Amino acid sequence: MTSKLQAAKASKVDDDFDIVPAPVTDSDSPSSDDSDEDDDIDSTVEMLDCAKKMLMKKHGEHILDEIYNKYMFHDEELHKWFMDEEKRHYQPIKSVSIEEIAALRKQFKEIDAMPAKKVAEAKARKKQAVHRQLEKVRKKANSISDQTDISDQSKRKMIEQLYEKATPKKPKKECGSKEVYPSQGWQGGNSC
Repeated sequence: MTSKLQAAKASKVDDDFDIVPAPVTDSDSPSSDDSDEDDDIDSTVEMLDCAKKMLMKKHGEHILDEIYNKYMFHDEELHKWFMDEEKRHYQPIKSVSIEEIAALRKQFKEIDAMPAKKVAEAKARKKQAVHRQLEKVRKKANSISDQTDISDQSKRKMIEQLYEKATPKKPKKECGSKEVYPSQGWQGGNSC
């Protein structure tokens, strides 16, 4: 989760858009543990790699041949100590190499680090709007500077006022807090 926060902070640009992480939920499910999350990622990576290999005929047949073996079914007549000792040999051999797992994990991290598409589109729209507005101001400033009946000092003052109105202003943060939440119900208001 910290890598997502770092990626969000690194991708933050000086504008009105803040990428805020989702709030942590208090759940008692085992899926909230970090070790379980790593196991889940590993199993997902292994499944994806096996699926990729199954698409190729040669590798797919090899994986299917590995599944069916003489240790597939347990004999009921064997002693318990023998079954416990031989348990590790009953596990199927995984056809996924460490390098392939590392490559897929790296690919997952790159995907997680990408900003959301809608956020990028909103930033681009805002940038275009500011660019269009500044183009209009430049045209007005050129027309003001071309006028001969006005003094240079008043021209400069008028152009400064135009640019001051056109430049986007940064929002003021309330009460020095980093996050602002909307008030709910009748208890809302400024609590500074």
